[in-house]
Amino acid sequence: MTCPFTRSRTLVTLRCQWSVLLEPWTAVEGQELTGHRLTGRRLLSTTLGSPATGSLVSESVRRTAGRALTITRGRLGTTGITPVGAAWRELPAPLLISDLSALTAAGEGRPPRLIRPRVEAESVGVVALSEVAEVGYDAGEQRLEVMVRDASGTPAVLTSEYRPECPGALDAPADALARGATHVSGSVVRAGGGIRIDPIAVLTADGVTVPGLAPGDGATALAAAARRTPEPLTAALDEAISAPAALAHSGLRQASGASRTRIDEAATALSRTGLTRASALLRAVMRALEYGGGLAPTARGDTPSAGGSPGGDPRTGAWPAAQLHLLVSSELLAAEGL
Repeated sequence: MTCPFTRSRTLVTLRCQWSVLLEPWTAVEGQELTGHRLTGRRLLSTTLGSPATGSLVSESVRRTAGRALTITRGRLGTTGITPVGAAWRELPAPLLISDLSALTAAGEGRPPRLIRPRVEAESVGVVALSEVAEVGYDAGEQRLEVMVRDASGTPAVLTSEYRPECPGALDAPADALARGATHVSGSVVRAGGGIRIDPIAVLTADGVTVPGLAPGDGATALAAAARRTPEPLTAALDEAISAPAALAHSGLRQASGASRTRIDEAATALSRTGLTRASALLRAVMRALEYGGGLAPTARGDTPSAGGSPGGDPRTGAWPAAQLHLLVSSELLAAEGL
């Protein structure tokens, strides 16, 4: 749960954990454990649903350097929860975002995410909406896509994907936006040459809706979203990131033929789009997988260092070198695309 810490104008994250004897999302009394059923779990002398949709005021809090929040139970401190009301409209900047383009411009020049400080809820904010232009559903991806504009008219795409543990992840935000949403909180990221908002909660005149905790049965009728053809560079990088990442599940020593073929095809796509360095790094992964304990001689600059002591396994150097290069390239491309 992410909430604003208004005194210092920062965002903090409050983590909740309960001991469950059963496996996550398994049947409890014949019913699946979902986000909506978790709203009844006890938290801070109330239930999870109250702070998730209200304003929490406490005199017994402790914040870490990573902006994680801990609420202690002290005799001198008190904790209260009140309805949100107009609190979101009165949030100070940068908690309240009225101009997404200015927000993304302010992030220019930052180090890549991989080497920035590990801060909780770094990209989360409350966006003031001026228009909900289009609501659509991508049946292939099971994803809600909503075209919105902020208070300054900057367009963005609000996306919410279906998850079995959150059955209302599609119906709840679609219904809230249709009822005249004024604000949405969520993670604001640059993707696909534009701005994407992954919603946490939606504010309407009736109050706050939290898609992850809302009930849902899929009964809401959603119009089909227009299929958007990915930009070639973005599509090539996305696949190039996914292909070697899949090796982490099976392990580098157990790479299957299908995995190698996928990496080879991703490297070819990168080369066709002009990303020759990224393509070379992927092909270095292919050779490392093929030769296992040692690489055949290659052109200088085509194979990353194996790392560690001489004679070490080249796979432990080739894979991270390619993955790091691709992740940073994707982040830079998203920024340039804006």
